[in-house]
Amino acid sequence: MQKIDISTLKKAYKTYSLAIEHLGQVLAKNEEEKGFYELETAKASLIQHFEYSFQLSHNFMRKFLMSDSVKELYGALSNKDVIRSVYGLGIVSSAEKWINYLDARNRTSHIYNEEVAEYVFNIAQEFYEEFSFFVEQLERCI
Repeated sequence: MQKIDISTLKKAYKTYSLAIEHLGQVLAKNEEEKGFYELETAKASLIQHFEYSFQLSHNFMRKFLMSDSVKELYGALSNKDVIRSVYGLGIVSSAEKWINYLDARNRTSHIYNEEVAEYVFNIAQEFYEEFSFFVEQLERCI
């Protein structure tokens, strides 16, 4: 297996961590201290970091599979099949969760809908733990 440079993925993980930390700081404030716009800005920031980080993770999943000696088997996989394949290799802890993240990522193009925005925001908070596991496993395997 060839070596894959994951520095971009690590940088995305670091900025995602900062977005989660900032959101936690905003949520910890009482209602008088936090303004509506501060909370909405923190939410929007997390959604954007989720969108970028998920897409980058998925690209690295495909790159990881393609670096394998049997890459011709992985070249034409659908997005969901890529997720299932890396799950089979132990790179992610749950294919079902990552498929849900894929769905949430796809919904971000319709983010003007308040209900969809809230759904993606909740998924983005959950994604952090899985993203962390993915980066650790990828580092271990390459």
